[in-house]
Amino acid sequence: MKNIRKMMALALAMVMVLAMGVTVFAAPQTVHGTNVATNKGSITISNATVGKKYGLYKLFDATVALNADGTAKLGTDGKPIINYTVPTEKTPPADNTWFQVDANGNVSAKAGADITTKAFKTWAESFGIRVQEDVEATDSSLTFDQLEFGYYFITSEVGAVLTIDSTTPSATVIDKNQTVSFEKDIIENDQKVKVNEAGLKEDVKFQIETKATNYDGTDKIFQYVILDNLEAGMTYKAAPTVKVDGTAVTPASITYKKADGTATTTLSEAQSFEIIINWTEDGTKDTEHKYGANATILVEYNAFLDPTKADEIVIGGTNDGNTNTAQVKWFKGNDNPEEDEPSGKPPEKKTDTFTTELTILKVDQDGNALQGAEFTLTGPTGTVVITKEDTFTKDASGEYWLLKDGTYTTQDPNGTIDGNPVDKTKYASETDKYAKTTSTVVKGAGQTDTDIKVEVGTDGKAKFTGLGAGEYTLSETKVPAGYNKIADISFEITATVSDDTTSQTGKKITFATDNSDIHVESDNTLTLTVENQKGTELPSTGGIGTTIFYVIGAILVLGAGILLVTRRKVNDR
Repeated sequence: MKNIRKMMALALAMVMVLAMGVTVFAAPQTVHGTNVATNKGSITISNATVGKKYGLYKLFDATVALNADGTAKLGTDGKPIINYTVPTEKTPPADNTWFQVDANGNVSAKAGADITTKAFKTWAESFGIRVQEDVEATDSSLTFDQLEFGYYFITSEVGAVLTIDSTTPSATVIDKNQTVSFEKDIIENDQKVKVNEAGLKEDVKFQIETKATNYDGTDKIFQYVILDNLEAGMTYKAAPTVKVDGTAVTPASITYKKADGTATTTLSEAQSFEIIINWTEDGTKDTEHKYGANATILVEYNAFLDPTKADEIVIGGTNDGNTNTAQVKWFKGNDNPEEDEPSGKPPEKKTDTFTTELTILKVDQDGNALQGAEFTLTGPTGTVVITKEDTFTKDASGEYWLLKDGTYTTQDPNGTIDGNPVDKTKYASETDKYAKTTSTVVKGAGQTDTDIKVEVGTDGKAKFTGLGAGEYTLSETKVPAGYNKIADISFEITATVSDDTTSQTGKKITFATDNSDIHVESDNTLTLTVENQKGTELPSTGGIGTTIFYVIGAILVLGAGILLVTRRKVNDR
């Protein structure tokens, strides 16, 4: 009876070892024909985290009942008969939460003991015999060898205790403290950033990097799912590429969806995608992993601020611009991807892409809005902008009248201004009315033409929306009748990144220029007031012109001559 109780206690200890996370070597059966009674064991961490250190402590000795041929004696449960004792160089530990030691130094586990806690880790590190200094993993496999059979405890910089899936002398350990991590970034000048600035149609390179593991705890991960969502004003330029540890792979599937969530096969319509990567041979828990532990999944793609989605693009913005998100999920153990939610679902990661606009306010010397001007903006190659354009059509119920200089006014020609009749001679017609339609227009020739012309509207404004950083020149290429042309204005738009705890990415961008006349508004857009002065009225050919000046000049010269002759005659007398 005593032996049965002892074997049951030992069996219970082994069960707890496997369930709770301590590595043990005490199985003295013959492995591949080798008599383990005369050999030492080893521990291999099959999915070690590269760059992290692992430590090994021996807590108890293990002895095994052997047959005459050196193989292990088996108990009634078919398992090796193992006895754990306190090492001779250690004082038996006081009765604690996890183990109990009898008068002969035999160790057994207490029922219900939890050896995954921080308290156990602290105790084990203080009581255990340090086998060797911490070892840094240089690849995904790390082995401690030449180990005496015993009850061992492994620590890791990744977490706390590790578990084993075998009690053979050459045991394989799964680092259950590993966690899947990922980031979404913008790649700019070979650097990873969370925010950037861009002009319309300018390529923005995105990267989703996932540090994958083969296990979540002790459960095998068999499938990864990577999701990406673009801001409504952006469009994918091409299909994403997928690599695992630098090698291109073909995902199990890529699904694109529109903004309303419906599927699409047209990339230009897509606002999100879902990539499924089978992490085992057939994408189930029943087959072997296809990739090594701690593999890196890299998803990359280019997108751009799409001028055809003008109403959806975020312009300016004080802390959040055009925000894009990514999410990584995984299925493990007994999950059913067709029915279950993913086991792993860390928080979304975000990036922000900012763009700005320049508003020109055209005024006369009295500060009144002026029509009839046209501005040309010359910028970096490929500059594209969104602007507002007014069109006028005859409409009996319209509110505008056409003036002879080509501009429009809401002033009724038959009305009065300050009690005085309106000057009807300025009107193209006293009866024709016009209706105004304002539309959004995309201007810019893409990759070649850098000159963009925009006319000033009836409100005296011209807008160049969707500008990125770069050097620009603004020219007045059409001047209101009766006014002088301004000199060209050159300026550079810059964007400065700073920390911002109120933003989704923790960063923001502030636009600025090197021209003090351009004002940065509170919404991170730019405003320039352009004042035209009235020109001097010059006479036309055939009029009196400068004749009056010649006549006056001649009279003055003649008078001077008469005065000179008179003085000489007086002097001669």
